[in-house]
Amino acid sequence: AALRAPLRGNNKPAERKPSDDRVVHVAAAEVARLVVHARDRWGNRRAAPSAEDEFYVTVRPSGGAPVAAAADDEGCAVEARGDGSYAVTFSRRRAGTYEARAWLRGEAAGKGVRVVVAEGPLDFTQSGAAGDGLRVARAGVPTSFVIEARDRFGNLCGTGGERWLVRLTPDPLALAEEAEE
Repeated sequence: AALRAPLRGNNKPAERKPSDDRVVHVAAAEVARLVVHARDRWGNRRAAPSAEDEFYVTVRPSGGAPVAAAADDEGCAVEARGDGSYAVTFSRRRAGTYEARAWLRGEAAGKGVRVVVAEGPLDFTQSGAAGDGLRVARAGVPTSFVIEARDRFGNLCGTGGERWLVRLTPDPLALAEEAEE
């Protein structure tokens, strides 16, 4: 008899939408908390965990086929709460969409939960710029470059809204070369 173990996220009320029960939103490195309720093959909630459950949770990037793996490979902490449910905590540093899935005796149990990991706050030490305007610029000729705002884990910050001050200074070596010509 297979267990169904639907995962439930504990999103903050302000972030929840009526149809959001199977989606959890967290920031990079923020601890996500889920509760898994063990159910019997008829869908009834079990009152207590079984010693033969061999239960764990994986959190993998979305899009791939579900593959069973040991819980310690995934960085998930699973704790039996004594009432037939399990508390699951984990964190991910890379922004993106993941799928959290419960496993029982090596087989997927129930449906997974989508976990959306957003970038963290802007970190100037991880940010940078790219483009032709950084290599070649001539007075009176338009040029451009792109500022890449990143969080402390290197995730691109997609929201923007920061004010940047850009100061162009001549390269002393290039000035010396021009003076020699």
